[in-house]
Amino acid sequence: MPAPELLLVQTAADLQRAADRLADVPRMAVDAEMSGLFTFRARVCLLQIATEGVEVIVDTLAVPDLGPLVARLSASGTTRFLHGAAHDVKCLKRDFGIELGGLFDTYVAAQLLDLPKLGYADVVSARFGQTLPKAFQTSDWRRRPLSAAQLDYLRGDVRWLLPLGVQLEQELGARGLSEEAGYEFARVAALPPEDERLPDDAWLRPREARDLSPPSQAALRELFLVRDELARSLDRPAFKVVGNEVLLDIARRRLADVDAIAAVRGMPRGPLGARLAEALSPAVQRGLAAGAPPPPASTGLPRPGREEIRARRTREEKLREWRKKTAAGRGVPPMVVLPAYSLEELVRTAPATVDELARLPGMIPKRLRLYGEDLLRVIANRAPASSLPPP
Repeated sequence: MPAPELLLVQTAADLQRAADRLADVPRMAVDAEMSGLFTFRARVCLLQIATEGVEVIVDTLAVPDLGPLVARLSASGTTRFLHGAAHDVKCLKRDFGIELGGLFDTYVAAQLLDLPKLGYADVVSARFGQTLPKAFQTSDWRRRPLSAAQLDYLRGDVRWLLPLGVQLEQELGARGLSEEAGYEFARVAALPPEDERLPDDAWLRPREARDLSPPSQAALRELFLVRDELARSLDRPAFKVVGNEVLLDIARRRLADVDAIAAVRGMPRGPLGARLAEALSPAVQRGLAAGAPPPPASTGLPRPGREEIRARRTREEKLREWRKKTAAGRGVPPMVVLPAYSLEELVRTAPATVDELARLPGMIPKRLRLYGEDLLRVIANRAPASSLPPP
């Protein structure tokens, strides 16, 4: 089968031609290449779009104003296939104001269909017998010119996405999972633009952070703040300035001396290491002086007491057990029955009526119809209807 036509967009005139070619197509595959391995902010460097007849590669560094293409990616009436779309959605919104309409996330579809492997290359290999090259997965996509091999790689990333999406769409329909899938796709499409600010709880994300003493936790929080500030000024990813394990080691040992910090295994050497040690030393001192990290930002919700915490743990245990049994009975993965975010809200809010259930995220009409009464019984710690003795 001959390869589709390639349209490489490097000028405003190229962009208009691409927009004309993409008008009124019923479906397209979309992918983006970022600079996240090399810059503080993951900038969109290239945008790939494929239809049945043409493969478009947009050099977004050469044509930063996507103008006429924005409508082609946002308009209703077109299905747009992406794999693992969350990061692309957030960055395309931030960089170009693109709201991807008609999103179909093939990664989410693979999860709902319980495929054995979820990675794009794995699914393409299993479905089409094609081995996608990995040589350019960590390329610095800011560099120009693009080689012929890079262009082939970029085309391959979307060429098989289109037939894959069509297959998975049909399989979701055949399995009766279109409603669940549509809700999940809409959730991904509604994600907010990428936020460059360091989350308040970023320092708590390493698992070991929760085992530190309060003074060491306060020091770790300050270390994360300093690393973020330095990474931003250098325009480097934070992990390329210094790794989490190094900051954890410094905080655990409460190292405040510049030379002691500079000698920690994993600290960068040379001028960057010296600059970093000078900045981290006062950060540790500030944390140790505080004695403990500040309380988490208020969510506007009251902090649960001990009794409520115990009740939530019981609800979670029973809901997980019910979800596992129900999913096994239907032959579907647990997320089809009840996504994790829905389970968390059920645990937190303990709804007592179907109307209250309906207001929670993920409680689509189908789930309310199939599981509403059972869920209310589980939450109320009563046996589900399916396990009640006959009258």
